[in-house]
Amino acid sequence: MAGCCSFPNLRGNLVFKNTFSHKDVGLILSKVLSDFCFDGSSPFSTQAYKFLRQKIISMELPPGLPLIEAKISRELGASRTPVREALRQLANEHLIDVFPQSGNVVSPIRAELVESAVFIRSALEIANIRTLAGQINAKQLLELQQNLQLQELALKEESYAHFYELDEQLHCSFFRFCGREQVWELILSIKAHLDRARILALPFFDMAGRDFSYHQLLVSALEKGDPDAAGDYMKRHQDSLNNILTRYKNEITQYSDRKA
Repeated sequence: MAGCCSFPNLRGNLVFKNTFSHKDVGLILSKVLSDFCFDGSSPFSTQAYKFLRQKIISMELPPGLPLIEAKISRELGASRTPVREALRQLANEHLIDVFPQSGNVVSPIRAELVESAVFIRSALEIANIRTLAGQINAKQLLELQQNLQLQELALKEESYAHFYELDEQLHCSFFRFCGREQVWELILSIKAHLDRARILALPFFDMAGRDFSYHQLLVSALEKGDPDAAGDYMKRHQDSLNNILTRYKNEITQYSDRKA
């Protein structure tokens, strides 16, 4: 679930409707699913699940969009069985809703799931970075510094998709350096709704700039080997994320639960 992906233009081009016409659905699915390529490295259902999941998180498959099993199967070049399994997995993660009469629909961003993800992520990230501050080495610090340089460049170029990927890589590295990759995988599994909200917020509320500032402080605390400072900056980083999402809740709720 952690691989690189494509993102839409985060300054516009996102679509939300209470209802989509049959033509709209067909056009969106054809466009978004056109870059799928099965490489044989894992079962088709697994690759289809990861691909569809990332397209939902990136908002290329927007909330409220019907996911027509037959159309997806044709676009991905697969039988309906592995596609059905992929959709079932997405439903288990609350990324799609299943309705008896209308089938599968991309779920709205649900505030309670965003809040839960922030809570879990914050607790794990704070504990982990305190550990890392006491054991990080020069090679690992160099890797983090190189990541920060690329983040700064992405901000200057207003490449928010690239910044998001570098942000993810940085936080993944914090866990990888402690030998806790499986903990990061756990975080990935619960933060999909949070990621959708973050992607909406990144270009519009200077969220990327704020995140970058905290990333610099975190790496500085790691360089000094200061677990208290590292833990404090991580807490403030996660609190800042939660505060921004709360502050701009009205703007984001067009993609959240609402009555037709």
